[in-house]
Amino acid sequence: MTAAIVERLSAMPGKAARSFRKSMASRPDRPWYGLNENTDTLKWIAMVTMIIDHAAAIFFPREYWLRMIGRVSFPLFCWCLVVGADYTRNIGVYALRLLGLAVISQPAFMVALNHGLWDFNIFVTLLLGLIGIAGIQRGHFEAPALALAASCFFRMDYGFRGVACILVMYALRRNPALLAVGFTLFCAAWGLGASYNAPFYPALRYWGGASMVVGRLLGSQVRMQSLAVLALPLILIPTRRRRGTWGGGKWLYLVYPAHLWILYAVKAMR
Repeated sequence: MTAAIVERLSAMPGKAARSFRKSMASRPDRPWYGLNENTDTLKWIAMVTMIIDHAAAIFFPREYWLRMIGRVSFPLFCWCLVVGADYTRNIGVYALRLLGLAVISQPAFMVALNHGLWDFNIFVTLLLGLIGIAGIQRGHFEAPALALAASCFFRMDYGFRGVACILVMYALRRNPALLAVGFTLFCAAWGLGASYNAPFYPALRYWGGASMVVGRLLGSQVRMQSLAVLALPLILIPTRRRRGTWGGGKWLYLVYPAHLWILYAVKAMR
């Protein structure tokens, strides 16, 4: 189905169709499964929604709609990791880069978001996911099991479910329809065991009247972390262009520690 849609779009006349054909021709030496490989643009979206989420957590903890926006961020980081694992020429160097980012980011993660020394930041979660993927690629299936086990024994951002999210995405990446269904079910289950549950009632109760009824109904059915599924439409956009128009690449992740230091400085001046 995805292939047929891509073929029809490619056959259309005009500037937009030419741009689309160009994006489809990017990196023909790698397998493409009809999903979004424009990781630079996805990283920017993930960074912006993450900053909104962290700013809300620090300065506006009762503004639940801002925290809801932030649920989009982590799944996009996971998907960029999955694409990167398929494209990287040296997964060991990729892992070392994530480890370096984890070390650099840890002090900012601790002071800005009030975490302890043994509460690890998101790059440790991503690193464990990459280790699991590397094991799958090489037929060493004990690696993903060990990565999941490590996420249970050590505290880290998104923890066991975060590593599992990466592995689920990697396992289902070859079939867009299966990825859509599998990730949706995963997000539904993810929300049941996560914090920040029932976001809709607090978000709607200020409007009074019927919105309070709607808020209670949605709050009993939809949990905050389940809203990670909102990242899915972005992942399903079919494009092979791996470089966006705003730059980025491997160094874009330095925004993570930088924004935490900025948020901490603003918090300290209040």
